[in-house]
Amino acid sequence: MEEFQVKSKIYYPTEKKEKTFYTIVKVATIFLLIYGIASIFNKGFDLDNITTCILAGAVLTRVLQRSKRDGYFEFKMLSLVFSKDMLEVVYLPKKESKIEIDLNSVNSLKYSKEQECLKLVCDYKEHSEKKVIAKQNKELPLYIKYKDNPEFFKTLEEKTDKKIQFID
Repeated sequence: MEEFQVKSKIYYPTEKKEKTFYTIVKVATIFLLIYGIASIFNKGFDLDNITTCILAGAVLTRVLQRSKRDGYFEFKMLSLVFSKDMLEVVYLPKKESKIEIDLNSVNSLKYSKEQECLKLVCDYKEHSEKKVIAKQNKELPLYIKYKDNPEFFKTLEEKTDKKIQFID
């Protein structure tokens, strides 16, 4: 059993709830902006009307900037444990989720220097707090720096009998 602890980043996609929230906020601020402009035309320039327009415009631009994000990265430590025919990836410090990779099922090992990402095409199981999701022959990205963890990559090549292909 060989264990490695490495620095990594994890990609979290934008959730449906968050997208729905941003859509509601956009509609509400657009309505407020239109109301403020209509009030200026009907009642003339008033501090309340101008403030409404400025605040609605500021909120709308901020929400539009944030809603364009497709997701975000979070930096974490990974515990990578090799055992027999498995590689267990545990996200530290909470250990709230883990991934079990069947090393016999690894079809390819690709590494992107630009993204600093190891892309495994393999069978694996994702364990979260509530459920287990099994994936067959899917790409699994692991954001691990090659130059900082040469022992891990060497061990991975040995255990899978595959060479890492550098794609950029």
